[in-house]
Amino acid sequence: MRWLAHRANRNSKAHDDGEGFANDTLKLLHDCLYDLRALVGPLQSVLDAVA
Repeated sequence: MRWLAHRANRNSKAHDDGEGFANDTLKLLHDCLYDLRALVGPLQSVLDAVA
């Protein structure tokens, strides 16, 4: 679900470079980074299996 929130923020504010966009993005950044780090292991396993 968090990915959907990040995607919605990106898509709805794609042409907004103002303070509101920055503040909204900062609120989502911690969870987004957490989720990205959680994906590293599984993705590396797939890449290792293919190589």
